Amino acid sequence: MYLCRIFSDNMRTYILFISLCLGLLIGCNDGDYTVERITFTGTEAYSCTRDTTTSFLYKTQRNEALILQFRANLLKNKVDSISGSIGNGYTLLYRTFDGAPTASYFCTSPPQTTPKVTSEIQAQGGTVIITTRQVVDTVAGTIKYNHLIRIRDLVLTNENGERLVDQNFNFGTYQTSR
Repeated sequence: MYLCRIFSDNMRTYILFISLCLGLLIGCNDGDYTVERITFTGTEAYSCTRDTTTSFLYKTQRNEALILQFRANLLKNKVDSISGSIGNGYTLLYRTFDGAPTASYFCTSPPQTTPKVTSEIQAQGGTVIITTRQVVDTVAGTIKYNHLIRIRDLVLTNENGERLVDQNFNFGTYQTSR
């Protein structure tokens, strides 16, 4: 009887320990969930000013938007390449809405109240690289500039601690003219 009691107490402790370990293993989120790519179709980026004086560019896809903020007059109509860090002169926001946003949502002052923002994630890291190329249309006699915006090592973290990572994210191309 004494032997059964010792075995029973030890077995209960052992089963309790194993149950606790399994519960922790199944129930815990370690926060290291990583998505390799951010899928945002289309390459064209938009602004409200449609010139180099803009202080932000945006892209939309259904009820989502990417917004890249930077200092006004950063872009120049000349062949060049500039870079800087998110958190140091650049801010990237990923927003979801309860409906599809239009250009008037971004460009109206005061801002429109619809659609409503349902979530917003601000990037924690990345290097913004803007490469400007001249595009000459000899037939029309015009000169335009394509500003290709890429973000290297982009890191977004949602409220659950899950990370979205893209090593070479193509934000898009923004076109200006002389």
